[in-house]
Amino acid sequence: MRGSSQCLEAALTEARASSARVAPQAPSRNISVRGDQPFPAWFDIVTFKDLYQDEDVASLVSSARQIHLIIDEERKRMVMAGKRPRVIVAGFSQGELRSEEHTSELQSPIRS
Repeated sequence: MRGSSQCLEAALTEARASSARVAPQAPSRNISVRGDQPFPAWFDIVTFKDLYQDEDVASLVSSARQIHLIIDEERKRMVMAGKRPRVIVAGFSQGELRSEEHTSELQSPIRS
């Protein structure tokens, strides 16, 4: 098993060296369930009982565009540097949800 462990560590080291990592920061916005106080968030939440009630579609669309732009810029930067465009996107809470959702859509070449 030791040999497998070393192979895995070598593969992870190579992947880290040949990838860009980004953690997009959400803009500050007033959040309904928090008494309209400003918090970093990709979209508003009106109630925890039904997350789809009064869904903040405009912010969902806007955040998707922002995340796609960040990923595209990183991919372009890597291509210009002669690297394979490999971007790891991370997030916390809403950011994790948005990152996972939008990176699953990005199986296409770089958009211009």
